[in-house]
Order: sequence, then C-alpha cells, then structure tokens
Amino acid sequence: MWLLGEQFFPKLAGDGRSNVCITILTLYLCSGKHVAPHNELAYTLYMNKNSIKIIGAIVLVLGIGAITVLILGATTPKATTETSSQNTNETSAADAAAEAAEAKQLELQRQDVETKNVLSNVVSAVTTYATNNRGAFPSTDAQLAQFSQTYLPGDALTNAAATTTYKLALNATAPSPAVISYQPGFVCSAEDSAAAPIAGTRRQFALTTTLPSGVNYCLSS
Repeated sequence: MWLLGEQFFPKLAGDGRSNVCITILTLYLCSGKHVAPHNELAYTLYMNKNSIKIIGAIVLVLGIGAITVLILGATTPKATTETSSQNTNETSAADAAAEAAEAKQLELQRQDVETKNVLSNVVSAVTTYATNNRGAFPSTDAQLAQFSQTYLPGDALTNAAATTTYKLALNATAPSPAVISYQPGFVCSAEDSAAAPIAGTRRQFALTTTLPSGVNYCLSS
C-alpha cells in the first residue's frame, strides 16, 4: 500500500512519518470517500472504483424495478379480469332486466289496443241495435243479454292478446278487468278518457273498463 502511495504522492516520500501519511491517504482515497486525486494513476483507480459502485447501484435499482413489475404483472391482470367479468355480468343482468321490462310494456300496449277494439265493437253493435229498434238502446239486464247474443256473436267480446272474454254489465258502478260497464244516458268526459262518465242525453251511452295495463278507459257513442 505504501509503494502504491509513493506513486500517488511522490512529493511526500522520504521519511517514516511521510510514509505513514502516504499509506493513510492512499487508503482513504481508495475507500471512495474523498475527492478525486490529481495523480493520474490514483484518479484512474478512484474513477474505476466509483464507476463500479454506480453500476452496482444501477443494477440494484433495475433489479428491484424488474421484480416489482413481475409482481404487479402477476396480480393486476387477474384483478382486472375479475373486475371486468363482474362489470360484464352486472351489465348483462341490467340489459336483460331492461329488455324484459320493455317487452312486458309492449305486450301490455298490444293488449290495451285489443281491449279498445272490443269496446269499439260494442259501440257499433249498440248503434246497430238502436237503428233496428227505433233509436232505443238496451236498458234492462234482459235486453242487454239478448243484445249480446244477437249483436255480439263469437269472439266479438274477446281480447285475443290477453286471452280475456269481456262481459257486459248494465250500469256497473266502477270499471274492472274483464267487465265492460254499459251506461245508457251517459257520455265520456271530453277531457279525460279515464274519468268516470258524466250525464248525457237519452241517445248517448258510455262504455267503461279497466285496460290490461291497469288504466281505466271510457268510450261513448
């Protein structure tokens, strides 16, 4: 170490105390904790040693980074896949529920239309009855029953979409499913077809029922 020190610090070589100082300075410089020496050989050794330390530090950092990436790469895809699968299932369930609700709504609308057609059949039949009976409408249960048999044969009172056959009832107090209330001398409200009929003339009548969708409906002559 002393011989190496003579190469680093030639001006200090000579006596024993200088040789000790040379040895201590050489050890200190080679430890990498001092500024770079001016001697070319010492500077080269200093830079090589510090380069090795820097390279080692870089390799260590890169190694830690690679391990972190591998760990994250092994866990993140699984979590992402599970989350994506859960979101897909939730979306599919919501879409299925929405489609079912929409299909049900469309079916109810179709059944409502069929029920309104049934009431239109009754209006036409009552008008025909009045024409054949000097303008008189059925006004008793017996007349209404005879009217139904004669003027509403077959499936005239049947809602095929709802598989419901309606029954005519004279002056029923409230609309209900599968029952058509026939009220001579009344007329539907012009503002609201779901409202209760109001008093009309003797040449008017009103039909009311509850549609499959649950809404009350009135139709008059």
